[in-house]
Amino acid sequence: MTVETVKRKLKSVRNLKVRLMALEQRINEIAEEIDGVSAVDYGKEKVKSSNGNAIESRYIRQMDRLKDLQCEYDAIFNDLCAVEDELGERMKRLNPTEYQVVYERYMKGIRLLPLNGAAKKFGYSLDGIKTIQKRAFKKMADF
Repeated sequence: MTVETVKRKLKSVRNLKVRLMALEQRINEIAEEIDGVSAVDYGKEKVKSSNGNAIESRYIRQMDRLKDLQCEYDAIFNDLCAVEDELGERMKRLNPTEYQVVYERYMKGIRLLPLNGAAKKFGYSLDGIKTIQKRAFKKMADF
């Protein structure tokens, strides 16, 4: 793995997390819509015949959409786990400062911690953080 590949994989962690969060929100919205659907009692005597039940059709479409979104979520989650596992193994090569900088900037959450924010958080200059990060990327790449 090259330094550029390490950078690309670290950035992909954030992108995958953002996609998961968006999917999770959409899944929850559809689940709430489905929860609001009432059932039709087909055991009662029919008053008139109809070509179909719009509520039932909508429910089926929503269930299909929910199933598709959950499959997509699972696939992205598995991709994220694979990337994080690979990067986690490579991060074992880092000293504690390098590890913290890489973790805080790329792995911790869905928002990328800017270089100046990392410099302030860890008490280094901007150039110091850049140097630490550059050294960490080299250590994480194949030798």
